[in-house]
Amino acid sequence: MIKNAFLLFLMGFFFLTPTLSVNYSNMERSKIPEKFKWDLSPLYKNISVWEKDYNAVKKEIAKIKDLKKNILKDPEHLYNFLQFKDKIERTLSKLYLFAHLSQDVDLTNSKNSELVGRVTFLFSTYSKEISFFKPLIARLSEKDFNKLLSYKPLKTYREYLTDIRRLKKHILCEKREKVIAAFSLISSDPETIYSKLNYADIKFPTVKLSNGEKVTINQSNYVKYRSSKNREDRKKVFEAFFKTLKQFGHTTAATLNEEIKLHFINAKLRNYKSCLEASLYPNNIDTTVYKNLVEVANENLDVLHRYMKLKKKIMGFKELRYYDLYADIIPGNYEFPAEEGKKIILKALKPLGEEYTTKLKDAFNSRWMDLYPNKGKAGGAYSDACYDAHPYVFLNYNDDYESLTTMAHEFGHAMHSFLSNSNQPFINSQYTTFVAEVASTMNETLLERYLVKNLEDKREKLFILMQYLEMLRNTFFRQTMFAEFELKIHELIEKGQPLSEEVLSKTYLNILKKYYETPDGDVKIDDIYGIEWAYIPHFYMNFYVYQYATSISASTVIAEKILKGEKNARENYLKMLKSGCSKPPVELLKMAGADLTTKKPEEKLIEVMSKTIDKVEKLWSELNK
Repeated sequence: MIKNAFLLFLMGFFFLTPTLSVNYSNMERSKIPEKFKWDLSPLYKNISVWEKDYNAVKKEIAKIKDLKKNILKDPEHLYNFLQFKDKIERTLSKLYLFAHLSQDVDLTNSKNSELVGRVTFLFSTYSKEISFFKPLIARLSEKDFNKLLSYKPLKTYREYLTDIRRLKKHILCEKREKVIAAFSLISSDPETIYSKLNYADIKFPTVKLSNGEKVTINQSNYVKYRSSKNREDRKKVFEAFFKTLKQFGHTTAATLNEEIKLHFINAKLRNYKSCLEASLYPNNIDTTVYKNLVEVANENLDVLHRYMKLKKKIMGFKELRYYDLYADIIPGNYEFPAEEGKKIILKALKPLGEEYTTKLKDAFNSRWMDLYPNKGKAGGAYSDACYDAHPYVFLNYNDDYESLTTMAHEFGHAMHSFLSNSNQPFINSQYTTFVAEVASTMNETLLERYLVKNLEDKREKLFILMQYLEMLRNTFFRQTMFAEFELKIHELIEKGQPLSEEVLSKTYLNILKKYYETPDGDVKIDDIYGIEWAYIPHFYMNFYVYQYATSISASTVIAEKILKGEKNARENYLKMLKSGCSKPPVELLKMAGADLTTKKPEEKLIEVMSKTIDKVEKLWSELNK
């Protein structure tokens, strides 16, 4: 229910019938209305059809042994094999997408978990059978390689084949590649165990809030209630959640230790200097991009500290505690029900053009998303896609501003996938994460700019500006803090230091305090929050989080160009979204207007954040004359 007149104005309503907000988090999946659940029928209408594809692709994989003998006989044979390979991978990704989407909405359903296990095994089988291919291409002489590329139909695969050659010294012989491929069967085990533990097995406690409501502080409810207006409620929520994580700290440390060891083994086997290089180099990203990010953040912690001081002042506390950081700073009963949120997002994204917003509206109306939390549903939010169906968006919508921005964020990914799949052949459609997070954070930036521009009430404007600062804190500084921690724990493994719960918590706590405890003591970080690393699933994704920070830097630069109406700014951005991986990711972002080989995008973000703090200080002063 919208409880503020400015939201009615933004959406063009003069009257809105109030609706009661329903808490779905403890509701059985079967009781959630269908309109709030995604429709998986574009993938598979039922398990029988899934089984048919599963068995068919299994037979196709078995043919690889015979086909591999003649792949380099002539360019036509190579082209036909690549087409055959694409067909298998398209089917595998479709099988997996259906299985894991089915699993994540109900982790208590063992049948869906079995589907994930089966298709994961099939992926492993395929990886072993196809492991000969990259060494085969890498060993070709330049003359023979160029001769193959002169065959016109292979033009589609030029970027893919050329990239294999770039990775030549990191591609092993066929036998070793086959051994590594065999281990792909267990490579996701640490993350799987972590997910099962956190989202299915841990029994989180129930706390009684100040209004008498009893709430189980599981993953989704932690996110919802950590921003409670009542400070004591926030304290209860944080203590209940993190003390529970601490109880399982040794087990979670063991899973993360095994994950990082897998990264280390891969780096060593593939002749990389470090885990960081092993993660970035395959995507054609230099490690200086990562290190520049951490350097800029550390060089500008004074801006984060300035924001913390401002936040403390506005909230009226003598000092901020960690459980205060997610609370709404400007009091107000602002709710954003999903249907109203969709309308706001469509208006906010008009600068991206009619092509973009028309398809987005269709996506909203076609059950691309799974909207609300339910019993047994995984926490968090994401978008995922395969080439042969529309993208899907996984949410745990809580009718608040964070939920609104998360919806905009994830549909940025979904629209990126749709535009890429619609404009690129399969081999060039799967863009890298380095580019992906620009599409999502762009939508968040445009949402904030739209709301601030269309508000007249100073207090309402202040609310949105503070939310924007929170987004910058979370997406730039918090994610860079995670990135710094992730780099540190990989370096510890590289030095032979096992990652115990004590080591992980001490390392995390030191970095957390460096980022948030200001020189003047405005923020106090209690030692219990050293366990927060156990809450972050992205640490199982091999140097993923830094891309949120580089992306919000890039999208800030690009958004400025689009909103100022710079010539071809929008067209260049949409061209990037449609380009998939047809060019290296750093080059794609340069094409869109952001050069991540320099520190300029991050420095621009710091400048924007500083100016936003200036605006907030001015508004706050005017409101408190």
